[in-house]
Amino acid sequence: MEPILSRRPVRLHAAITANGFGHAVQTGAAVAGLRRLLPGLSLSVRSAIPRRRIEEVIAPPFDLIVPDDDFGVVLRSATELDLPATRAAYGKLAARWDAVVAAEAALLRRTGAGLVLSNASAAAVAGAREAGVPVALMATLTWGDILAGLFPGDADMLETARRLHACYARADLVLRPAPSMPFAGARRIADTGPIGRRGTCRRDAIAARLGMTPGERLVLAALGGMGDAPPAASWPAIEGVRFLVPAGAGTGTRVHDLSALGLPFEDVLASLDAFIGKPGYGSVAGAAIHGVPFLYLRRGDWPEEPWLLDWLHANARAAEIPRAALEAGDVLAALDALWAAPPRPPVPATGATEAAGLIAGLLHGG
Repeated sequence: MEPILSRRPVRLHAAITANGFGHAVQTGAAVAGLRRLLPGLSLSVRSAIPRRRIEEVIAPPFDLIVPDDDFGVVLRSATELDLPATRAAYGKLAARWDAVVAAEAALLRRTGAGLVLSNASAAAVAGAREAGVPVALMATLTWGDILAGLFPGDADMLETARRLHACYARADLVLRPAPSMPFAGARRIADTGPIGRRGTCRRDAIAARLGMTPGERLVLAALGGMGDAPPAASWPAIEGVRFLVPAGAGTGTRVHDLSALGLPFEDVLASLDAFIGKPGYGSVAGAAIHGVPFLYLRRGDWPEEPWLLDWLHANARAAEIPRAALEAGDVLAALDALWAAPPRPPVPATGATEAAGLIAGLLHGG
């Protein structure tokens, strides 16, 4: 798309939930598209994700504002929720909700925000409406729908979920990049393709760096963008397979530190023979965009999971692995079955470009 000429530079306020890293990846891709469309765009990022991680997906310059109220759900680990702590946190948030929204509106006025992108803060949407600033919600999930799924028999939490949904529905535009949970009730909803960046295959450089021999397979084992990993260093060695794990996870003769490669994550994805992970948005979309077979550990209690897995199986080679098998390193048979299955073509990553055009259109009432 051609750049959109504005009478004055626009300031974008991007509110990113610090619950995993997928929300940041999605938002970063949309921000990159907006920067191409809106020359002179300035940026505030409101997130509790560390700046160094945000800079992996959003290029400086930007101002970072750290909130204390956009937490999504409380996690024990990459695959385990803390439901009592989540319930308590939302109880505290409900008691001061009006003040939170008022502070958000005041922040938008003070910083001169001309456009808000929420992923997926209800307070950011509500604050934008109060401040009279156009707001788009990127909603592969909403915390209202997540809470409704996690607390189906809890009247207080269901009321909280209803209130959150009412906030989200006030957005000028609700974007649902594939794959997304259903969302209804908003004035305007737009579906897009998946969000992600197609990387460049660096297989030869990686193989040389790791000392791989011809025919060896390369497999990433990571349970989320915040660095969680299965215990690959304690698995029995699998002849002919090398594993990459996030920084901080144990390494060994056939288990290597992903960060030591010094490559963009998308380039690593484009260089893999398989990906072992959990079904979060970034992993699912990334596997399909790169045509990489995906072996996943099901979370089970995560309300978004059925929609992610339905889309994953429709668009990529994928299979579930039981937790006990993953922890023991009993993964070769499952990987061999995926490699034997017919290849699936990569899915075009059109969502960021589509989303950026729709968001930019809000400046002109589009």
